[in-house]
Amino acid sequence: MGTSPKALSTKKPSHDSGSPVLERESLLVAASYSGPIPDPEMLRAYDRVSPGLAMRLVANAEAEAAHRRSLETAALRAEIEDRTRTSHERLRGQVCACVITLAALAAGAYTALQGHELAGSVLGGIGICPIVTTFILGRQARATP
Repeated sequence: MGTSPKALSTKKPSHDSGSPVLERESLLVAASYSGPIPDPEMLRAYDRVSPGLAMRLVANAEAEAAHRRSLETAALRAEIEDRTRTSHERLRGQVCACVITLAALAAGAYTALQGHELAGSVLGGIGICPIVTTFILGRQARATP
């Protein structure tokens, strides 16, 4: 944002003494811009102060924008990798839970078929109870904010 005050001088005759009185009026002009690069008029003014300054300012703004985009891209890639890893971990957990449940059910069924119904029921129940509990608690955890 830049400001440039300009002063105007005028001579007006005095009503009291007949001699001229010097009055001073000030006009304040303010200019502003938003964004990384000033408007062309300000860039030309910077170049008058220091040749090449406008190009350095533009190059700096371009480099800063490229740096910001590279950071945003890196953050986005990290988030994607994290979500992918979490998804794979969940899938492995579900597969392991399925294998353990099926093994417990198979062991319970085999034990029951061998004439040990109570032991087979306990083995089958041990295989199913954790899965059912996980589904119930998981739904409750998602329902509460």
